[in-house]
Amino acid sequence: MPSFLTPTATPVGFVASPHPSRTPVTPTATPTPTERPAFPDNLLLNGGFENPRAKPESAIYWSGTGLTSEDGRVCNDTPVAGECIFRFSSISPTSSLRSILQRYFPLGLMAGDRLTLSGQFSGDDLVSGGSVYLRVLYDDGSITSVSLAIPSGTFGYTTLTGEFIVENKPFIQADISIELPGESTGILRVDDMRLSVTDYRLVTPQAPLPTATPTATP
Repeated sequence: MPSFLTPTATPVGFVASPHPSRTPVTPTATPTPTERPAFPDNLLLNGGFENPRAKPESAIYWSGTGLTSEDGRVCNDTPVAGECIFRFSSISPTSSLRSILQRYFPLGLMAGDRLTLSGQFSGDDLVSGGSVYLRVLYDDGSITSVSLAIPSGTFGYTTLTGEFIVENKPFIQADISIELPGESTGILRVDDMRLSVTDYRLVTPQAPLPTATPTATP
């Protein structure tokens, strides 16, 4: 006996559509980290003390505190590079700290960036060698610092170096200073001061939210 299929009626005006939970979603590409603009090799200006102020014993971009007439920028006194250095010189203790300082404003630095502070130092009969400081001031008033101890005695040019990682909060300024206590005597030569960005994170753009492919509605 022949078989018969029972036709299924489709109501007029009805169009089948996908279940809402099955609406296809357009995948989005994973953002690719991008390089940031390159930093200069040295964030400090006149780190080799080659360029003077109006008075040749003063180095431009560096300010001094408590210096004596024997302290200052000098040339042709065994520099590491170039012709000039900064020299602290005292035959007797003084009543106050002697120091030079440069202030850096952190354009382009971000949380997680690694800074390296370094310099070349030599001494003749140096007593109470002193320290090199990197002090970072944040927007909340907190200060984080790195210090490098300058040795005492007589020694040839020695590289001192230290590292600092920028914290995750607004960064206002960084002060780089070389400081000798009042009781320090003898000679300290300073050359080739550097503050470098030795490691910095890439910038990852924020991924857009996935978007659903709209379904046509008759």
